[in-house]
Amino acid sequence: MPQARFHIVWLFIFNTSLIILTPLIRGPGNYLAFTLIFLSTNLLILSFVWQAIKNGSIEICLSPLSVVSLFFLAVILSSFFFTINPASTRYGFFTMASVIINSIFLSFILPKNKVWKGLTSVLAITVFILSVIALYQYITGHGSFEGRGHGTFVNPNSYAGYLLLTMPVLIGIYLVSERMKYIFFFLSLLSFAALLSTGTGGRWIILTAAIAVALILFWIFAHVHRARLKVLILGLLAILLLFSIPSGNGNALFSPKPAELSGSTTDRLNIWKSTWGVIKEHPIRGVGFWSFHTIYSKYKNQAYKDIEHFFSHNDYLQLWAELGLIGVGIFLILIYLYFRDGLRCLKKMSLQTPDLIFVGAIPLWLPPQGQAQGPAPTHRIMLLSTLIGSFLVLVHTISDFDLYIPAILFIFWGYIAYTSSIARELGLYKTKIIDL
Repeated sequence: MPQARFHIVWLFIFNTSLIILTPLIRGPGNYLAFTLIFLSTNLLILSFVWQAIKNGSIEICLSPLSVVSLFFLAVILSSFFFTINPASTRYGFFTMASVIINSIFLSFILPKNKVWKGLTSVLAITVFILSVIALYQYITGHGSFEGRGHGTFVNPNSYAGYLLLTMPVLIGIYLVSERMKYIFFFLSLLSFAALLSTGTGGRWIILTAAIAVALILFWIFAHVHRARLKVLILGLLAILLLFSIPSGNGNALFSPKPAELSGSTTDRLNIWKSTWGVIKEHPIRGVGFWSFHTIYSKYKNQAYKDIEHFFSHNDYLQLWAELGLIGVGIFLILIYLYFRDGLRCLKKMSLQTPDLIFVGAIPLWLPPQGQAQGPAPTHRIMLLSTLIGSFLVLVHTISDFDLYIPAILFIFWGYIAYTSSIARELGLYKTKIIDL
């Protein structure tokens, strides 16, 4: 194997393993898994260095997203020096270092590279398997939450966050694919059914509203695909009807599960109030990354004295409590830049008027005469899909802890990498070659 390709191959293997295996990690306490991930990340770095030595040059593209991500990682590292739980912060840093370094390497992979197509296929297969498991748990009542679907995740709400992040990608592929459109139509319906299986009767409304927002965004930004969207909307309504239709005994066919298992709004408000108590005493530097659970017992409502809470159920509040105002501020800047650059890419690609051609069932395009070749129109839909998924999970995590779930974390930063890759090919980010 040529040395120039070794880094790309290992990057693909590493990310394939992450997509398949991280859903099996049931929370931040799995230190062995995070150690293995960090060691694999070091192999990724070594493969990059080895490739650079062989090539005699290094390609550098310090995009705003990569720079701010590294600043965010530096804040996490600095929190190690004043954390109240050094062991937990150390593994938190290992995990985020793996996430961000991997994202930066992925951002150098151009959209047309088969790595992205391969990773998307792996993600689709993983979502399919997890959806089948969740529906089995829901219908049979087997599982850890009295029949609420959770796949292999720590709880149903985290699995719902995962589906909100990934389901738009399935929809996007359905909209642009020719040969695979029926498969991804089915996968979109299946993942929606799995999403409903995570909730109670009341949460169905919220989750359906989230998908409705996604469909509205697709309708606005992908108007040429509205005919397929109409078919998909009918299919999703049929799934929702299936979950609501009364059966002969007067119960719903897929009976709603007990609402108290997801935690009430009052519970979350009380936890947020306690989290604010942590923030007021440590507003600037926080208490250390992944250390919230260590100090929370000092501030929590006495009604929960016999209940252990590891998360604040609001990632923004928890980041503030752990990393202080500087840490949460840098994260919010990253989010702003991510959506700003993503929308700039969408706008620039929409101004292109390519002639669409097909090679077999694969949509390709030829740029107008005199225009430089850039991302294909299908990449615009995929970018839109990742932005929509990111938006949904960032809203969902206002009342949950999605960004502390490894499976969600790696995919989310993978979406950031994809945006950087598109921006780089469009010329929004400049690349420099340094000879060694």
